[in-house]
Amino acid sequence: MMTWKPTDDDDDDEKWIAGYFLTASVINFQAMQNIMANIWHPLKGVVISNLREKLFFFKFYHELDIGRVENGAPWTFNKIFNEILYSLEKNGGIPRESGRMESFRDALDECQLNDLGYVGSWFTWDRGNFEANNVRERLDCGVANLDWW
Repeated sequence: MMTWKPTDDDDDDEKWIAGYFLTASVINFQAMQNIMANIWHPLKGVVISNLREKLFFFKFYHELDIGRVENGAPWTFNKIFNEILYSLEKNGGIPRESGRMESFRDALDECQLNDLGYVGSWFTWDRGNFEANNVRERLDCGVANLDWW
């Protein structure tokens, strides 16, 4: 995250944050705009501009709004990593390497992101029509930092 004010001589309180999404997946711009505006609840609004793939400018109009974001207001996104946290999140197929799951947990910890939980069928993805070749995994869930809670 990088903060930028366009010019020092402007009378308005425009502030910008450049944000880059660390994911291999495509970002749904409209969905991301709605989610970020809903969790931040800016006093004077936020305009989000798509600069290029996964790089966005967030323009705030009030000093308190940008201050909250700079000081740890929640960032959230859907977990679309196609990875599992623990071996119990997979049934069938080739077992996932424990080091791979540990690295994923470490990455989420480093980013201070937590699994938001899930209500519904435990496995969110499956492949194979017969029990002998069926693979099921819990891939789809949301993660967020603690400020989001």
